Amino acid sequence: MHIPIKLTDCNFFIQIAIDGIMKFCLRGLLGDKQRQSFFKLLHVLALLFQDSISADELSNIDMEVNMALALLERDFPISVQESVSFLCMCAMI
Repeated sequence: MHIPIKLTDCNFFIQIAIDGIMKFCLRGLLGDKQRQSFFKLLHVLALLFQDSISADELSNIDMEVNMALALLERDFPISVQESVSFLCMCAMI
């Protein structure tokens, strides 16, 4: 069953991810490598969803995104990777 996602839902999930709420909720639930990888991903999402990005920051952000996705692929199952795809979809809206 496909449940349509509204733009307001995306904004809600993005705020949870970048405001530190997710870090607080997940404390003590992940192993060391998983926690570091996930927190790196949250840091990257915060970079991507800032109000403005200068041209100088783009190459650094590109490197950060690639590193976060590689760590995510290494440390998490495909179901978590699908959730990240959802957040990336929200970034494109």
